Amino acid sequence: MGIAHRRPGEPLHLVYAGNIRPAQNLENVLHSLTMIDRGTVRLSIFGSGTRAEAISQRAHDLGLSNVDYEGWVTREELVRALGTAHMSLVSLADEPVFRITIPSKTQFLLAAGIPVLAVAPGEVGALVESAGAGLAAPPGDPAALARALTKAAAMSDQDLQAMATRAASF
Repeated sequence: MGIAHRRPGEPLHLVYAGNIRPAQNLENVLHSLTMIDRGTVRLSIFGSGTRAEAISQRAHDLGLSNVDYEGWVTREELVRALGTAHMSLVSLADEPVFRITIPSKTQFLLAAGIPVLAVAPGEVGALVESAGAGLAAPPGDPAALARALTKAAAMSDQDLQAMATRAASF
């Protein structure tokens, strides 16, 4: 699959696909987006769950015009959407159970050659960073996530494509 090529000046397109519940801690992600230049990152959220409406409303309330809530989509639509991404997001709250968990989407995204921004406790971030297949930030630390987003947004297309290659070969 791989990732979309990024033109100079184009915002980093970050895609989250999955459950939208308290466990995913997407409020942390939204908070971090208020700390960076909004023209540098565009977040597309695909999925559903008990926090979906609240997350969509929170993005609106924060004035985050760079966040699109797409809702639940078919598998085919999700594959097309992932094809427009420069990086994917795996986000989990800092809970003990998640310190011993690697979400299956992590392996899928890496195998598909999509770099991962891991905002999760435990092994996920270490796995992604050691593979050179993405970046990591601790959950519950919006400032650290804002720094990771800024770093990702500053990457060239060549850097992102190299990261995608490493992801696919992991």
